[in-house]
Amino acid sequence: MNQVLRLKRWLERHECQDVRPVKVTFGTPRKSVTEVFEGCVYRRVLTYKAGMMAVTHGEAKVGDTYTECSCYLLGERPAAKQPKKNRRHDKTCFHHVSGVDWYVACYIEAAAITPRISASHPFGPSFIITPWTHVDKIDAGEFKRRRHVPYSRFPIGFDIDMTEYEQAENYAQTNHPQTAPNQSRLADA
Repeated sequence: MNQVLRLKRWLERHECQDVRPVKVTFGTPRKSVTEVFEGCVYRRVLTYKAGMMAVTHGEAKVGDTYTECSCYLLGERPAAKQPKKNRRHDKTCFHHVSGVDWYVACYIEAAAITPRISASHPFGPSFIITPWTHVDKIDAGEFKRRRHVPYSRFPIGFDIDMTEYEQAENYAQTNHPQTAPNQSRLADA
């Protein structure tokens, strides 16, 4: 059976909604090269819990709900996200023509998948990308020696219309613009 169809069924069993197969094309530091990953885009309605940033900042109450929109993609992270020597923080995001920045919210590399956690990662190496929905730009707080250090932005493209997913995420953030909705990890479900 196709890995993407297996992933779709697995996500649906983990309370994901509107699950659809997707191919995502990432630009790379070498402008003539692109990478394509297959996976699924989905939504989940989650509940704020004590200790989450939105709750501690008073922007949401324990028990309030929010919608998470993400793409679960199969394979190692794109080349633009691979760690570089002597680099402490990753300053890369992916910019969609709609104006939305997407970032890698979490990932698992092949070397990290041990027998103990393999049930949580049945598809091997994978990563999840999520749209940045906060009021401030993704790199607004990045400073080095009091100078703003912007993120490197590489293009991203989808083989399906992502407007409804991006809008759903933005709509969910309207009441809580400073929240960090991706506090949960799908692998922990």
